[in-house]
Amino acid sequence: MQQAILVFIAIANFLVGVYVLLRKPKATVNRSFFIFVTGIALWVSGFVLLFHFKNFLFDKQIHYGGLIMVLGLFMFSEVFPNGQFLSRRLRLFCLPLFLVAIFVIPFNLLIKSMVVLPDGNLDPINGPLLSFYIGLAGIYILASLFKLGRNFVRSSGKARMQMKYLLVGVSIFIIAALIFDGLLPALGVSNFNIFGPVFSVVFVAFTAYAIVRHELLDIRVVVQRSLIYLILLAIVAVSYVGLLQIIGHLLNKVTNLGIILSAGTTMLLGIIFFKPLEQFFERVTDKIFFKNKYNYSLALHDLSRILNVNLSQGDIVNTSSTTLQNIFKTKEVVFDFSDQQIIFHSLLNDDGSVSVPILFEDKSIGTIKLGPKLSDDGYNNKDVRFLETFAHQAAIALEKSKLYEKVKDYSLNLEQLVEKRTKEIRDLQEEQKKIMIDISHNLQSPLTIIKGEIDFLTNIPACGDKLDSVKKSIERISWFIRQLLYLAKLEHMELASNFKLIDLSALVRDQAEYFEVMASEMGVKFSSIIAPNIFVFGSKRLLEEAFINLISNAVKYRNSNNQSQVTIFLNRKEDNAELKIIDNGIGISEKDLPLVFSRFFRSTNAEDSAQGVGLGLAIVKKIMERHQGQISISSVLGSGTEFIIVLPEKKL
Repeated sequence: MQQAILVFIAIANFLVGVYVLLRKPKATVNRSFFIFVTGIALWVSGFVLLFHFKNFLFDKQIHYGGLIMVLGLFMFSEVFPNGQFLSRRLRLFCLPLFLVAIFVIPFNLLIKSMVVLPDGNLDPINGPLLSFYIGLAGIYILASLFKLGRNFVRSSGKARMQMKYLLVGVSIFIIAALIFDGLLPALGVSNFNIFGPVFSVVFVAFTAYAIVRHELLDIRVVVQRSLIYLILLAIVAVSYVGLLQIIGHLLNKVTNLGIILSAGTTMLLGIIFFKPLEQFFERVTDKIFFKNKYNYSLALHDLSRILNVNLSQGDIVNTSSTTLQNIFKTKEVVFDFSDQQIIFHSLLNDDGSVSVPILFEDKSIGTIKLGPKLSDDGYNNKDVRFLETFAHQAAIALEKSKLYEKVKDYSLNLEQLVEKRTKEIRDLQEEQKKIMIDISHNLQSPLTIIKGEIDFLTNIPACGDKLDSVKKSIERISWFIRQLLYLAKLEHMELASNFKLIDLSALVRDQAEYFEVMASEMGVKFSSIIAPNIFVFGSKRLLEEAFINLISNAVKYRNSNNQSQVTIFLNRKEDNAELKIIDNGIGISEKDLPLVFSRFFRSTNAEDSAQGVGLGLAIVKKIMERHQGQISISSVLGSGTEFIIVLPEKKL
C-alpha cells in the first residue's frame, strides 16, 4: 500500500512539473520549478524501488533526487515570482553542495548499507558524513526559504498572493521532509520515511497553482478551512476515544459492542453538532484571518442604494469611489470613461491593482480601477466577482444618469426659453399699455378743450343745433377713450389687495331693481330670482360695472318682433355662485360667438341695432378673471342670448 501511494505521488509530481514547463518552456520560473519537481519525483521513486526490490543501489537514486530537489528549490527561490535570469554568482553558490554530493554518494558515505528486517522493512546503517551532508543541504534549504521570505516582503498584489501560496506549500513540505526523512533517520528512526514524500504533493500543488493561475483564491481561506477541519477531526477523535473508555469502564472491558456503541454515538453527535461547531470556529477564526473582511451582501446593498439614490454621474462616481475605498481598504478608486481604457474582461494587474469593465449592452462605457490594497494583499476571485456585479449595476445607473442630465439640460434650456419669451411678452404688453395710455391722454386733452369751446358757442342761437351734434360725437369719442384707458389699467393693475367680502345677493338685487324700472319704461319685461346670503370676495365697484354692462346689453339689444324679456337668476352651484342673465333679443350668430370677448369686436347684427365700440364684453371678461371667475355665452341668432357667470363662493 505504501509503495502504491509513493508511485502515485511520484507520477503526480512529475506530471505537474511537465504541465507547468509546457505552459511556458522558456520561462526561468517554470524551468527551475520543473527541475525541483523532477528531483522530488526521483527522490520518491527511489523509495518505491528501494522498498520493492530491497536493493541498496536505489538508495543512491534517493540521494541524487534529493540533491536535484534542493538545488532546484534554491534556483527557484531566486527567480520566483518575477522570472529573472540566474546569475553567475548564484551558479557558483550551487557548486559546493553539488561537489560534495558527487563525491560522498557513490562511495556510501551517507548510508553504509541496508539491513532487511524480518518484517520486510529496511534498516539503514548511517555513514560518517550523513549528518554533515544533511546540515549542508539544510543551509541551502534555509537560504532558499530566506530568499522566498525576502521576496514575499518586497512583493505586492498578484506577486504577493503567489508568494503566499508558495510559502505555505514549501513550509509544510520542508518541515515534513526534515523531520521524517532527515532528523528521524539521523536518530535511527526510519519507520516514517513515507510521510516526507507524501507532503511533497502539498507543496507541488500550491506552487503550480501560484505559477499558472493569475486570478488566485485567498490563501487565508485554505489555511482557515484546514485549521477548522483539523480541530473538528481532533474533537471527533477525542470524543470517540473518550466514549470508548467510558463504555469500556462501564462494561469492565473494551468489547466489540463498546466499539460499536462509541462509534455510533460519535457519528450521531457529529451529525448533530458538526455544522454548528463549524460555524462557531469560522466566526472565531474570521477575527484572526480576516480582520478586514467585508460582508458581501451588505457591501453590495450599500452600493446598490448609492446607485438608486444618486442621479447625476458625478454623485454616483464620488460616492461609489469612497464606499469602495472603505470596503477594500485601498488608496484610490478611479472611474475612467476615456476611450484609451476600453476593456471587456477583468484584469489583475502586476502592481496589485484590479481593473473591471463597465459594460452596457455588450459595449464598454468605462472602467473601474482599484489601486493596490493598503495591506498589500492581492484581489481574489471573490473580490473580482463582487466588482463585476457592482459594475453591471453601475452601468445601468450611469446610463440612467446620462438620460437624467439630458432631461435636466433640456428642462433648463426650456425654462430659460420660456422665461425669455415671457419677458418679451410682458415687455410688449407694457409697451402696448404705455402706448394706449399715451394715446388716450393725448386725445383726451384736446377733446376736453374742444368740448369747453363748444359749450361756450352753444349760447349763440344760430349755431345751437349743429354744435349739439358735434358735442355728442366728441362725448362718444371721449367715452371710448376712457373705456380704452380703463381696460389697459384693468389688465395690469394688482386688484386683489383691495378685495373684500361682498354680499353678492344684495348687489345683484340692487342692480335688478334699478334696471327693472328702466326696462319697464322701454317696454321690456324684467324679472329676477335671487338666492339670499351668497357672498364672494372681490371689488364691489368692478362687479357692479360688469353686471351693468351685461344687463344693459340685454335691454339694449332687444328684438322688435316680439315682447322683449330679460331674466336674472342667482343661485349656488357646488362651491360657487352662479349668475345667469337671459334675454330674448336679437341674439348672436354662431360664427361670431368665439370672438365676442375680443377687444373692438362687434357682432354683425349688433352694428345696426345700437351704438358701441366693442370694449364692454372684453372689460367684463377681464373683471371675471380678476375675481378667479369664469364667464360663458350661448346664443341663437334671432332668439336671444344667455350669459353665465361663475364666481367662487366665500363661506361665512
